[in-house]
Amino acid sequence: MLATGVADHGRIACQLCPLCFSRYPIKGTLLQQSDSYRIHIIATDSYPPSQLTGMIHIALHFIVPLLVAFIFYAERWYSAALIMIITMLVDADHLLADPIYDPARCSIGYHPLHTIPAIIIYAILFVVPLIALRHSDSNLFPPTARILHLIGLGLLIHMALDGIDCLF
Repeated sequence: MLATGVADHGRIACQLCPLCFSRYPIKGTLLQQSDSYRIHIIATDSYPPSQLTGMIHIALHFIVPLLVAFIFYAERWYSAALIMIITMLVDADHLLADPIYDPARCSIGYHPLHTIPAIIIYAILFVVPLIALRHSDSNLFPPTARILHLIGLGLLIHMALDGIDCLF
């Protein structure tokens, strides 16, 4: 059990994180109230996601594309990694949300570029160049097909990491 200051936002009591000032829904029993804050006892299953978890999540958005580039695109690992890392710009759709960043919110299905139809398009971007290569006479990717393939792969990696984040 842990005593923590919280804010009341209508029907949901929310904990205010002292590090990032994000608000998290909490469970608890009201112990004391003043004009500026409330004190609750918070069950262990309602702790907010830690700052470390968020930093690890963001780091994985760089590390995983780098590893994939090293392992599967060794000849052109630098450009492959760069293209896949650039796909992090898909998170620009967070600017449409209120609040912009909420560590307790699952991005998949919430943000427009993190929806199932968008993920299907990312899968098509990844697969179509592979199918086109299978039907061509050479084993080399044309530059445009390679870039589309890597964009699709980067976006799928991004969605997978965001999906894993939704599980915790």
